[in-house]
Amino acid sequence: MNMKVLLAVVVFTIYFGCSSVSGKRVSVYVNNMVAPDTMLDIHCKSKNDDLGLHKIAYRQNQTWSFKINFWGTTLFWCGMGWHDKDPRGFNPGGYIHGSFEIYNYKRDSKKCDGICVWNVQNYGIYFVNKDTKKNEFMFSWQPASTNAKETDL
Repeated sequence: MNMKVLLAVVVFTIYFGCSSVSGKRVSVYVNNMVAPDTMLDIHCKSKNDDLGLHKIAYRQNQTWSFKINFWGTTLFWCGMGWHDKDPRGFNPGGYIHGSFEIYNYKRDSKKCDGICVWNVQNYGIYFVNKDTKKNEFMFSWQPASTNAKETDL
C-alpha cells in the first residue's frame, strides 16, 4: 500500500473517529444563588479565551458557549468571589473567593450532554445533575483572606 494512501486513511480515521468530540457545542451557565442582594464576581477563561470579569446579580447567570477542541481537552476555569454580608455567614464581612474548574471535557462531557449548569451558593459550588435536576456538591470555598478583593480574580 502506498504510504500516502495509508497516511490519508489514518488521518481520515482519526478525524472522523473524533468528530463526535471535535466541534460539539457546549453551553455553560453559572447561576448566582449566594443570597439576595449579593453580587457574584466571576472571571472565566480557558487556555485560548478570557471572558473577562463580570458582576452577576442574585438569581442571574453568566453564560457562554464554545466548541470542544479536536483532542477533547477543553477546559474552562473561573475565579469567583462575593462579599459575605450575613453576620451568621461563612465569613461575616469578608470577601469569599476561589478558583474552580467549571468545564473539563473528561469530567463533564457525559454529565452535561451539551448544557452544563452550576449553582454558586454561600457554602460552595454545585453542579446541577441533568437527570435528577438536583444540586451535586463539587467545590467548597477557600479560606477567606482578609485583604482579598475582586481584582484578585
